[in-house]
Amino acid sequence: MKRIIEYENLARLNEPFFEAYSAVFDKTMRKGWYILGEQVKLFENAFADYVGTKHA
Repeated sequence: MKRIIEYENLARLNEPFFEAYSAVFDKTMRKGWYILGEQVKLFENAFADYVGTKHA
């Protein structure tokens, strides 16, 4: 018998965060600072805190 194992539904999982993700993405792309920009620095700091390191 063939069994189908469903993968995580990422669209459903991310739905509550979609507006916030879209707003940050739009702001970052419009400013043209998606490399070494303000949002990258914010992400790096948050990620470093999350994984428990000084830098990310």
